[in-house]
Amino acid sequence: MRNSTLRALYIFNGIFIFAGMLLGPLYAIYVNAIDTNILAITWSTVANISADTIFAFIIPKVVDRRQNIKELLLLGYLTRAVAFSLFIFARNIESIILLQVLIGIGQGLGMPAFDTIFAEHLETGEHIADYSEWHLISNVVMVAGTFIGGFIVKYYGFDIIFVLMALLSLVSFFGIYFNRDL
Repeated sequence: MRNSTLRALYIFNGIFIFAGMLLGPLYAIYVNAIDTNILAITWSTVANISADTIFAFIIPKVVDRRQNIKELLLLGYLTRAVAFSLFIFARNIESIILLQVLIGIGQGLGMPAFDTIFAEHLETGEHIADYSEWHLISNVVMVAGTFIGGFIVKYYGFDIIFVLMALLSLVSFFGIYFNRDL
């Protein structure tokens, strides 16, 4: 890849996706251990998607299209890193729902910013190749995160997953923060 901005996005957003997928499908098991009501998982997911949707709707109304895009991406990573680390202290469904709202806010801030930066740095005449390359990378990273996350939870429990998710999110944050190409 010739484009250093896309390379940085691939690397650091790939690390972030890996972090999120450490929990991935194990999330339902985690929530079920705290609240056995099957609707607890449903409500927490609804809270996440709703917060994401609201913030994705609000952000373009309050942020200039050409300013603060990198800052939004960074804020998205940081918000989710905080939420991931706070899962260690979640002991009831209400706290999990609040954390899912926080993650949704982070998604609503970070995902449109990522998409904007990505779209602005696509190689001329190589859009399909760039999108395909990102799709391939993100899928491989998701598989690896899910696989590794299962083993970590089996042998070490959920708390270590939350610590790793937060730390890897911070790696993404600092990788983007210090990147001069963005």
